[in-house]
Parts: sequence; structure tokens; C-alpha cells
Amino acid sequence: MADDPTRWQIAVTAVEVDLRAWRRAHPAATLTEIEQALDARLDAARAGLLAEVAADVPAAEERCPACGGRL
Repeated sequence: MADDPTRWQIAVTAVEVDLRAWRRAHPAATLTEIEQALDARLDAARAGLLAEVAADVPAAEERCPACGGRL
């Protein structure tokens, strides 16, 4: 996702489609429950993006933010 904005757009669209399907299946859900369902889906997308961005850094460049040592 890091180098291809289209992949991020697809992921966000998938979150929306899934949330709308969940909402149809849970018509009596409270706003809090809808928010929790959205957060769970966004957390998964966020984790995927974070993993990709973290993997983009060559190992030789990874440094500890506290001491500057190589990771």
C-alpha cells in the first residue's frame, strides 16, 4: 500500500462495504456499536499499512528512536 495509493483506496472502500454489510445485518445497533465495528475494520487496515511501511525501510537503516542503535 505504501507506494500505490490505489491499494489504499481499495482497502478503505473494502472497509466501507464491509461496515455497510455489517450495519444491514445489525439494524438495531447503537452508534457506539457501529463505531466499534468501524474501529475494528480500520484497525485491521491500519495494521496492514503499518506493516508495509515498516517493511519498506532497509534493515541497515532501521534505528532505535531512543539510542540510535541499529535494530
